Amino acid sequence: MNRKIFLLRHGTPHIEDKQHRYIGLTDPPLSEKGKNEAEAVGLWLRENANDVEAVFTSPLIRALETAKITASAARFPEPVIASELREINLGDWEGRLIEEIRESYPEQFNERGRHPWDFRIPGGETFHEACTRFSSFLMSVIASTKRNILLVSHSGVMRAFLCEVMSLPVNEILSLHIPMTGLSILNFYEPEEKFELL
Repeated sequence: MNRKIFLLRHGTPHIEDKQHRYIGLTDPPLSEKGKNEAEAVGLWLRENANDVEAVFTSPLIRALETAKITASAARFPEPVIASELREINLGDWEGRLIEEIRESYPEQFNERGRHPWDFRIPGGETFHEACTRFSSFLMSVIASTKRNILLVSHSGVMRAFLCEVMSLPVNEILSLHIPMTGLSILNFYEPEEKFELL
């Protein structure tokens, strides 16, 4: 027996200055573009995804708004908030410009690029830790449900999980790209407890 797991990244957030920042637990709302993206993916899901039993979402506003709009458009159940789906905590780099970090902390910036899986930004968490909490939560959801499910989350933690699912070398995680409202669809096979990325 197999069932589908839909993993959805949130839509485009509203960033005042439009510059490239680290926004792990930083909590901007969706932009109008992001709201339109969420509705579009919801309409696609209405036509292409059936038997979705439950929707779970990160508590961060950009994900929660995406989940509500998407679930409404798809006619799915009301989203349930799950803190385990939040983005990676970027610690002291939260909200700061990427170029600023590159210039101020060149050694740490380069080390994160070379060995991202277990690199810890001061005050933050690693991709490995984020993957563990995401995976543990997903397995608990699978155990408590019987049909297809939708999870709305963030690129960092989703990349960590997909890196494991796809058996990629963990330090290639930064090469994975998940666009705004990017949808990853997996088969989950029971009782083997095996994922397959479609």
